[in-house]
Amino acid sequence: VSTSYMLIIALSQMIIIAIGQMNLSVGAIGGLVAISFSGLMEVYQISVPMAVLMGLLIGVGCGFLNGYITVKSGISAFIITLATLYIFKGINLGVTEAEPFYNIPETVKNFGNAKVGNTPIPFLIVIPIVITFLMWIFMNRTETGRHMLAYGNSIQSAELLGISSSKVVISAHVISGLLAAIAGMLVVCRLQLGTPNI
Repeated sequence: VSTSYMLIIALSQMIIIAIGQMNLSVGAIGGLVAISFSGLMEVYQISVPMAVLMGLLIGVGCGFLNGYITVKSGISAFIITLATLYIFKGINLGVTEAEPFYNIPETVKNFGNAKVGNTPIPFLIVIPIVITFLMWIFMNRTETGRHMLAYGNSIQSAELLGISSSKVVISAHVISGLLAAIAGMLVVCRLQLGTPNI
């Protein structure tokens, strides 16, 4: 089952590698979202759908921050995401004070242990398979996905073709953050707790 969220983390990194960069903060984004997701439900009694939405927004926000700073500063994404890795990790530890969140709603716990019909196949496997398929369509069948691959192949050629480098970089980082957020929440479903060392 651990391969289910590892696959999403791999896709989160893959889209950044596709544009010729690296994202070292994928795990930290996932960890921050996992803590936010479980903390919102335990401390503020927020409903599961609302907590999921907040988790996705945090992931997108972190990804946007990575992409925006990379574009505006002109510094390598490797360096930027190394810095944000420690920022997100610091926020994570600051919010939790290094204490796990144990009171995860039963619906989330049940989702983490659910099986597909009467088969022994865990339901958590289904989400990464669907996301992998959607990512394949995105990278191969959409204009933005093809622009990303062209940009990753040659920045100069892509810019000569009129592809906006800032749009490509920010979009890739936003999608990466979104996928990291989904992985973080799946880890909470699986472990049935939100721990700061996710």
